[in-house]
Order: sequence, then structure tokens, then C-alpha cells
Amino acid sequence: MRRLSFLLSGLLILCLGVFIISELSIRIAGDTVPSPGLQPYSEVALRGRQVYIENGCLYCHTQQVRPLTIDAPYLHGTRPSLPNDYVYDAPHLMGTERQGPDLTNIGRKYLGAEGAAQLAALLRNPRLQFANATMPSFDFLSDRDRADLVVYLQTLGTWKETYDGPIERWTYEYLRDVPNLTQETIDQIDGLTEARQVTTVNVLMLVWFGLAVVLPFFLAWRSGQFRDMEAPALQLSQQAENPTDPSAGE
Repeated sequence: MRRLSFLLSGLLILCLGVFIISELSIRIAGDTVPSPGLQPYSEVALRGRQVYIENGCLYCHTQQVRPLTIDAPYLHGTRPSLPNDYVYDAPHLMGTERQGPDLTNIGRKYLGAEGAAQLAALLRNPRLQFANATMPSFDFLSDRDRADLVVYLQTLGTWKETYDGPIERWTYEYLRDVPNLTQETIDQIDGLTEARQVTTVNVLMLVWFGLAVVLPFFLAWRSGQFRDMEAPALQLSQQAENPTDPSAGE
């Protein structure tokens, strides 16, 4: 009977945990909205993104500008990265290592037809522009793949607002104070800030989940349901403390 009640308690805890975690994930997903100005990728940009993935560009380039001074050269006149910048990235291409420069805002550096021509030439032979470049040549790409990749790179960061404030200890408040923002954009930024705040409902659900996990085990232990499980361990402990003398029976 004790084992049955213990099993039923475990199933109840499991069901509660699955329900609460599912509910929290839905709430978190509901709070994830695109950053102001962010648009879904075009069909051409999506093809270029696939070329980027297939050729392993993400192993040498990151797409995340951190609020650190060392990342300032990659801002190109805009702000550090936000979680909401990656809403349309599945999977995200943030990367983990920089053998080459960060590409989060590279589209702001190579603008228009001139920028597209520079990127295409860079892909064909990087050392013509940078003598010490470690990037390999992608001259083997077809004209279409190269053009699609250039379109994808030119979309990165071009939608962001201009920002020349401090990068260290950067927060949403800095973004809100950027000059020349429309009221609609400010309202969107304020909405992102509120979405990041922990609500009372979230806290109560977490407390409820914690009690649902801990309380049944505590009550079962107090009622002695774990004694049959503790007995072998106690016997081994007692035998270790009082070893039997082999010569005692002679």
C-alpha cells in the first residue's frame, strides 16, 4: 500500500510539473515579440542564409554584439544585440567563436549596389581586400548562391535604429533614449521591457511547483514510507562500524 501511494504521489508530481512547465513556456513564447523594425527574411535572403549555414560561416563568425567595449567595432552605428532580434532566426546563428569579425550589423557597412559588389569580391578572394585574411575563397559558389549570400549579409542590422550611446552596461533604457525615435517605436520598446519583468503569476506558479515536489516527499518520509529503503543502508553502516571478528566463533 505504501509503495502504491508513493507511486501515485510521484505520478501526480510529474503531471503537475509537466503542466506548469508547459504553461510557463507558453507565456514566455507569448512575450517574445520582434524588435522594433525587424522584418521576416525575404525568400532570397532565406536562400542566402542557407548558403551561409551550408558553407560553415557560423563556425568562424558570430552574430551577437555584447554590451562590452571589445565588441564596439561591430556596432556600425547601432546598438548591441537583444534577444528579440532573433525572433525570425530558426535556428539562430549567434555562433560561439570569432575567427573573423562579427556579422550582426555587417549590412550597415556594405550598403547598396557598391556594398554588394564589395561583398561579392570579398567572397571570391578575401585577400584582395585584407592581406592577412584567414577566410578561404568561396569562388566555387555559383553566381546565384553568391548573390543570395550577399543579399542575406546586407539584411543583417540594416533595420536597426541609429545608436551612438555607451555600450557598457547597456540596457533597454539606453535604447529608449535614442534620439529621433517615433512614439510608436518607444511604445514597442517599453513593451519589450515589460515583457522581461517577472510577473506575480510566474512567481506563484514556481512556488506552487516547488511545494508540489518537496511536500509529498517530506510527508512520505515523516510517515516512514522510506524505512524499507533505508534499512539495507543502515545495516551496511552498522556492519562497517562493528565488523565481526572471524576468530570469535572458534
